[in-house]
Amino acid sequence: MTELIYPTVNLFLYDLRDGLGQNQEIALNCRQFWRKIDPEIDRQIQELVAVNPDREKVQLVKYEIAYSLDKKLKELGEKENSEAEFVQLYAKRFDEDEPGLDGYYFATQLGDTYALQVDSSGTYADYNSKRKNNIEQPIAQLQENKKIIISHLNHHPNSTELDSDKRGTMGQTWLVWGQLANNHDALSVAQECYQKLSPNSSWKLPEFKDPGQLLGANIYEYWHVPTNWGQKWEEFSQENYHLIICLFPASQTPDEIVKNRAEIQKIYFDLTRLLSYRHKVVWAYCQSRYLKAHLKQKSAEVKLMIDSVKQLPNQIKSQGLDLQELEENLTKALPLLSEYAIQLKSLEIQLRTIKSNLGNYKKRLKKLEEKPNTKLDLLEKFAAFAEEKYQEQIESDLASLNPDLTLIENLISTLRGIIDIEQTKSDRALNTTIFIASTGLAASGITATLVSTQVYSPQNKDNTMTLSSAIWWSIGITFWVIVSAIIFFSIPRFFRPRS
Repeated sequence: MTELIYPTVNLFLYDLRDGLGQNQEIALNCRQFWRKIDPEIDRQIQELVAVNPDREKVQLVKYEIAYSLDKKLKELGEKENSEAEFVQLYAKRFDEDEPGLDGYYFATQLGDTYALQVDSSGTYADYNSKRKNNIEQPIAQLQENKKIIISHLNHHPNSTELDSDKRGTMGQTWLVWGQLANNHDALSVAQECYQKLSPNSSWKLPEFKDPGQLLGANIYEYWHVPTNWGQKWEEFSQENYHLIICLFPASQTPDEIVKNRAEIQKIYFDLTRLLSYRHKVVWAYCQSRYLKAHLKQKSAEVKLMIDSVKQLPNQIKSQGLDLQELEENLTKALPLLSEYAIQLKSLEIQLRTIKSNLGNYKKRLKKLEEKPNTKLDLLEKFAAFAEEKYQEQIESDLASLNPDLTLIENLISTLRGIIDIEQTKSDRALNTTIFIASTGLAASGITATLVSTQVYSPQNKDNTMTLSSAIWWSIGITFWVIVSAIIFFSIPRFFRPRS
């Protein structure tokens, strides 16, 4: 039977605090975070949801919640500081309410993020003296420690996994550590730890290649990455599972164990910050995939409307102009422009979020590697991967999606011009405008297509056609538009009867 000395489980949860900065959203985020810690807050929120299931999604109204809950949330909110990078919000040991339990909550505000660490090491060997349980324990104790953590977050006993409303809204990491007993093989024990804690038995057993070192312990990392990045975060997070395992060698003496335990406690702050940066990167990339899918959908709608405008010269010849249809297209295009611009800006924000947090992740990792007997190459792989895959992919997406914003603006200008002329009943000017506008939109479309198809791609770094070549295409097409317009105007004067 595999055993560990002082098996300990930690859960690091992260919740978005500020969002876009609206008071309503901040208040709801505050409730969502504190309900994990305070069972009374959680109970009253559940009562509100039972009355109206949509209550969590609508405006927080002053008198909808009990006065006591309102007062408590205000008191907790006063501890926060939107200008500070670090604020300790809450710290409480389990044994204050449940004598004998060796564990605690520790909540902090990290800028625009809530962070909650929940620790469980089982029970004390002696509660009165708070003596740690340093004897060898079955590895199954990890499952019990996990249940203790989950029960304290769900606020009901016998829980095996977190309720959906208790998960970190920006991500979470499980951290396991302990000392090997009886010279067990570290890799085999790490795989057993994974099996005891994994929420899904069908996931493939990790090989745990190339472990790192943390304060002399072997460190292993497992990340189950969801396959569908385009789904909403709520669904994505159900499959997004991150686990870190630290196993100290059996050769360490009891004094060294005590020292290591103290050192682990000291680096929890750095680990909390490091993991917050990591989860922000993953969260931002997931948001970017969702935004990209919506932008592509809107881009397809725009191209359909442009195709409709291109057909206007033929439509006039065959059946005349349908002013109502033009006005309907304009009505659709105006909100489309606003939505497209907002979502494009949001995509840029996700890119900046990834760049900023990757930089902070690498700095914090470097600081951790200054600790003795520490080598964290396996954690550096995430930064390299995210920089190459996530960052470059969003840069490529922005380059391909930006030209469509100009297309929408040109479409709206064209529709407005045609409608204005039609309303003045200037048929000759109308025919001329439609001819030039439809040809011009075609030129814009070709240019946008050339730009979007030749942008840098993370998978193809050998594109030979540059942005300048696309511009020369556009100039050439525009030249022929102007020449055509001159001919169009000149022909009637050329054939006008001379007096």
